[in-house]
Amino acid sequence: MRVSPAASDIDRRSLRFRDPETEAAYRRAATVDDREMRTGYVLSIGLWLVGGALAAAATSAPAGPIYAIAMGMAAANGCAALVAGKTRTYERQQLLGAGLNVLAGLAVLGLAALTDTFDEYAAPALMLVAVFAFLVLRLRFALALLASLLYIVAFLVFAVAAGARATALDLFLVSATLLVATGATYVLEERHRQLFAQGRLIAALHHQVDAMFRRYLSPDVASALLEGGGDVLGGELVEATILFADLQGFTSLSEKSDPHSVVALLNAYFEAAVPAIFAQGGSVVGFAGDAVMAIFNAPQRQPDHALRAARAALALQAAVEGLRIEGPRPRFRVGLNTGEVVVGSIGSHDLRNFTAIGDATNVAARLQTYAQPGQVVLGDRTYAQLGACAEVVPLGAPALKGKTEPIAVYQLLALCREAENP
Repeated sequence: MRVSPAASDIDRRSLRFRDPETEAAYRRAATVDDREMRTGYVLSIGLWLVGGALAAAATSAPAGPIYAIAMGMAAANGCAALVAGKTRTYERQQLLGAGLNVLAGLAVLGLAALTDTFDEYAAPALMLVAVFAFLVLRLRFALALLASLLYIVAFLVFAVAAGARATALDLFLVSATLLVATGATYVLEERHRQLFAQGRLIAALHHQVDAMFRRYLSPDVASALLEGGGDVLGGELVEATILFADLQGFTSLSEKSDPHSVVALLNAYFEAAVPAIFAQGGSVVGFAGDAVMAIFNAPQRQPDHALRAARAALALQAAVEGLRIEGPRPRFRVGLNTGEVVVGSIGSHDLRNFTAIGDATNVAARLQTYAQPGQVVLGDRTYAQLGACAEVVPLGAPALKGKTEPIAVYQLLALCREAENP
């Protein structure tokens, strides 16, 4: 989701977002589910019935009309509860709420006129209904303004019909209350819309940062760091299989090509190689020029990490062979080695990398330099974990750079059918 800051621009007169997509999203978010709507109408039924009983008991007005109005409004709210499932849009819900509350205003005015108590109860009853409608039910400003005008007109009509005496004072009180309540709906709706726009902007920025973060790190590594795994420098000791791959001959090719062509070629190779690693659950922890390093069994635990790494290495080579590239075709040299490494955040307080440190990592790097273009070379521990399912060619026990003892190495040719499929 991409949201520009301009999407938070609100028309101050209509309180609508000028961006249609943001306005539509706001209305979707403001839509109440059926259950909540029905609960509100059921509560209104209870309020009308209880309020009617209290009014009949506390006033000298005839009880019959009071109960009739209370029962009528309870029935109206009951009907609204029944049709709540058909008002699944913000507009319909607002219109239904506004309609019921205008009806409530007319009901209390009519009741006051019928019971000859207009001077005593009409104004306070109408003000109570208006405040409840505008602030508790959160009517939109436009509907609140329209309802206010209808309330004022209705109050005047019923006052004239009932022969009310304190019309001017009551009209002033009613108008002032409606003005304040309508202004409050404006402030509340504007604030609610601003908060919604800010929330969308923050969510969009978070989404963009998260997407960018995950493009610079393997998905598993990104998830681990986002969950708090990168807060502390250091790591944990785990057995892992390390994969190193680099393109033999790429350096000399770079000398003869322009930088843009080199980058395009390198990206094409990595576009083929990286999905092969991800498909087996490997975590790519770094690119260095034409080389890539991946870890299996970290940060997610994988009991069959050696087998996954072997599958990834063979798939990587096959994917590169399938590239349609004109001119010289560098090929990957791949080294795999299994052993105990410390996996975690390595670096400084200000800058760090998620990587694997240990002798097993160093050996994997040496095996990669020992491999020939197109080969996958295994260390003895990786070969031991693969077992009989690995078809290999022994390459002896060369003295690898930096190692005091020779290590038996093997060229991986294929995996048995059972091992090829996860």
